[in-house]
Amino acid sequence: LIAFEWERKSGARGMHGLLLLLQTALLGALCAQDLFLLFFFWAMSVLPVYFLIGIWGGEGRETAAFRSIISASVGNALFFSALILVYYSVDPHTFSLRGLSQARLDEKVVVIMGRDFHVSRLAFLLVCGGLVLRTPIWPFHGWFTSVCREAPPSVAVALAAGAMPTAVYLFLRLSFALFPSAIADASPFIVGVGVVSLIVGCLSAAVQRGLRLLFAFLCVVEMGLLLVGIGSLNPIAVVGALYQVLTFGIAIAGLGLFIGMTSDRTGKGHFATEKGESTMGGAVGTAPGAAVVVGVIIASVLGFPGLGGFVGNGLLMIGSFAVFPAAALIAAGVILLEAYCLFTVYKYVFLGPENATSGE
Repeated sequence: LIAFEWERKSGARGMHGLLLLLQTALLGALCAQDLFLLFFFWAMSVLPVYFLIGIWGGEGRETAAFRSIISASVGNALFFSALILVYYSVDPHTFSLRGLSQARLDEKVVVIMGRDFHVSRLAFLLVCGGLVLRTPIWPFHGWFTSVCREAPPSVAVALAAGAMPTAVYLFLRLSFALFPSAIADASPFIVGVGVVSLIVGCLSAAVQRGLRLLFAFLCVVEMGLLLVGIGSLNPIAVVGALYQVLTFGIAIAGLGLFIGMTSDRTGKGHFATEKGESTMGGAVGTAPGAAVVVGVIIASVLGFPGLGGFVGNGLLMIGSFAVFPAAALIAAGVILLEAYCLFTVYKYVFLGPENATSGE
């Protein structure tokens, strides 16, 4: 990402520093063995994103930055509430993830306003709320689409390929270690949200004519697919979801940087008009290497054999079909529609006559 922004003329050092700070925060959240440290680093990742959008974003950068930090702040507040609840529910009090995993939170009860609540279920709901508001999951994905439309390409890629996989990993790590019974009870609901995210994301992507919004809704589709795999609680599907997080992160990073490079060099944010007329085209003649690389990236996102996405998608679909066959079939149909969307974009950008029209 720093290499992509290397030639930026205004504030390059500040942008590079904030990107490194964001990287440090995400790595800290991934490596932390203490619940408080995990929250500290995860919350710290909000500030670099806010300044990166607010300073170097597009015309609507103030609104996009405001929406992102409000959503993230509410999510962090919910996450912190879960942290405090878990801390005071165990004796002796501890933030150690190893100690908390052996504390049997499923048996703990907390009294709030004269009513008894299971600690594991309440904390699980708070953690889910905190992470959902930081990821592009329906119905809380509006801030993410706004960020993808206004933020610099490197920032959108950092969120899609860095923050989003980190949130998925944190959810798996905390849920299976601390709240196993709660996630088992919530399994059908998680799959249901995943299915809706799949459908909404794919239908929204199908009608887009802008590259950045298409990128945003592809991330919504992927999060829905991951929720279907994780919510099934099938070991094969969960392993497939984890593998898909890695492969999709690499693929979506390449796709996002290509979209940013295309927008910067052509000055066009749309690949077609509302009437379906191409505004780009013919790039395969001037950039054959890019055409090959982008083709491979698209094939990996769609799970073509021989590529990383095939392993992740294959395991995820096989495992989830054993538990929720209807959801798996819907996911398969969505992947087919996603293939249509991506190859349509590929046709508009790389094939056909060069620069079919002059406007966006």
